[in-house]
Amino acid sequence: MPIAARILADSVSPAGIRLTTMEIVCYRYVWAEFMTHRCFSRNAGSTRATPIATFITRVLDDPAIPTRWGSNGKGMQDHGEVAPEVAAKAEKVWLRARDNAIESVRELEELGIHKQISNRLLEPWSLITAIVTATDWGNFFDLRRAPDAQPEIRVLAERMWEAYMSSTPTLLGWDDYHLPLIQEGERAQLGDEQAVKVSVGRCARVSYLTHHGVRDPTADIALHDQLAGNGHWSPFEHVARPQIGPGEYLSQCGNLWGWTQYRKVLPAEHPYDGGDLMKRPGIEAVSVSPAYKRFFTDSKTLIIDGTPDIIRGGRQRLRPERVGLGSSPARWPTDAEILSVKAAMTPPVAPPATTPEVSWWTTIRAIVVLIFALLGALYLGLDVAQFIVSLGA
Repeated sequence: MPIAARILADSVSPAGIRLTTMEIVCYRYVWAEFMTHRCFSRNAGSTRATPIATFITRVLDDPAIPTRWGSNGKGMQDHGEVAPEVAAKAEKVWLRARDNAIESVRELEELGIHKQISNRLLEPWSLITAIVTATDWGNFFDLRRAPDAQPEIRVLAERMWEAYMSSTPTLLGWDDYHLPLIQEGERAQLGDEQAVKVSVGRCARVSYLTHHGVRDPTADIALHDQLAGNGHWSPFEHVARPQIGPGEYLSQCGNLWGWTQYRKVLPAEHPYDGGDLMKRPGIEAVSVSPAYKRFFTDSKTLIIDGTPDIIRGGRQRLRPERVGLGSSPARWPTDAEILSVKAAMTPPVAPPATTPEVSWWTTIRAIVVLIFALLGALYLGLDVAQFIVSLGA
C-alpha cells in the first residue's frame, strides 16, 4: 500500500469557507510529525487493536521503506542521496532489522505479552491509515511540501495537495451537514441525527465497514453512543455544519473556522466542570443544550429560546430578541448593541480595597528616628518606659 490520499468529503459553506476530509496512508514513523499540525482533526488505525499475526503480515507484504537514502551530516536534512549500490545495501539492512523485530515480536507473543506492547516493535516498518479534517491547510502544505521537509512526509503532502486541488467542494446550505463516510442516499434514508451518528462511528473506525467487514449503520450508531459514554470525542470533530445564520459572526470552533463541530455542541464534552460554562471567565453561565438542539434544527429560523447562544471555541452571538429587536430574524444586532447588552448583563464589580503601600525607605527612616528619640531620652535622664508610652499617646 503506497503513500496515498483521497477525498472523503469536501464541502463549502454559504460563507465560502471550505471544509475537507481526507483519508491518508502514510509511514508510521512520520505520523508524529503530522500530529504537530493542530489544524487537523484526525483519527487513525490503532496499533494496539491490530492482531499480532495481521500486523506481521502487513510489514512483511508491504513494509515502509524510506523513499530516499540520504547521506549523513550535520542538521536535520540529508546531504544528498547516496550511491545506488549503497542504497541497495541500506535497504537490505533496513529489512533485516524488520525481520529481527518480527522474531522478537513472536517471542513476546509466546510469553503471552499483549499486542499493545509487542506490536510497537514493528511500527518503523508499518503504514498507518487515518482520517483528517480541516479548514486551514495552507501552513501544512507550505511546510511539508518544502524541499527541506523529510522526504516521506513530503511525498504524503504532495499526494494530499493533488487530492485537494483536484476536488470540487459541494456547496452546503445553512442547515446541511458535512458527513464523511456517508454515501449518496444514506442521509435521506437515515435522517440527519442518525446520519451524524453513523458518520462518527465510521470515522472512529476509519472505515465504511465494521471490523467484520460489513456495512452496518446500527453498529455505527452503537459505537457512537459508546464513544460518547466513554468521553472519546475526537471522532465527533469530523462532522460539522456551517455556522448558523446569515450575517452571523464567523469564528473558530475547535480547530475549524466558520464551521460548528458536532463535538462542540455536546454538553458532556467537558464533564469535569459540571457540563456548563460557569467556570469559564467572561462567559455567562448558561446551558449549552440550546446549541445542541439547534444543531439538529432548521438554522434559518434562529428562534429556539431567549438565551444567549454559546458555541464553544467561538465568539458569542446574541439572538435578536435579547437586544430588543423582537422575534424577527430580519436584522442582526450590531457590535454596539451587543456591547450594551453585555454591559447590562454584567453586574458591577466593586473595586478591591487597597492598602497604602509603605516603602522600605520610609520604614528605615521611622526606625532611625525612634532610635535617636530613645537615645535622647536616656541622655536627658528621662524614664524610657514612660517616654515610649507618651509617644504612643
